[in-house]
Amino acid sequence: MNKATTVVSIGYKNEDTDVLSLRIIKNRLVKRQKEKYLKRSQTSGLLVFADSSEIEEMQCKKKIKLSKLSNFIVDRFKGCEYSTKELLKIIQNQFDVSEKPARDAINELYDNQQMLREKGFELKMRTGKHNSKIYSLSELKGELQPLLGKSVSLVK
Repeated sequence: MNKATTVVSIGYKNEDTDVLSLRIIKNRLVKRQKEKYLKRSQTSGLLVFADSSEIEEMQCKKKIKLSKLSNFIVDRFKGCEYSTKELLKIIQNQFDVSEKPARDAINELYDNQQMLREKGFELKMRTGKHNSKIYSLSELKGELQPLLGKSVSLVK
């Protein structure tokens, strides 16, 4: 039985760039190493290490800003309900991202709803048929609205 000394994974990090990601999954001889980024050289056609500016551009390119997502959801969702699939498709089309960044942004916004609460809204999730998640936007009313810019004293 042969044992692999090194196992690597190589592929595109996202579809819009020419930067390849090289991950060393298993290496019996050295400690775990960081992911390396490669690109094809224009002159020689060989793989060379990518510049830090190209790596930074690739990593930042496909992340949705929560402020933009919260504004979009408040404008678009009033009085509507969407399943996870529908919501992902809408966000993917609006922000031109793949499914994973859209899903990550929804989860992050749902977990930390401060931006929505500042606008007087709350993103709710319920379970629909076949265990599907249904998202809706509800308006905060009365004493549930956040106390923005006000200090509250609990001491009498």
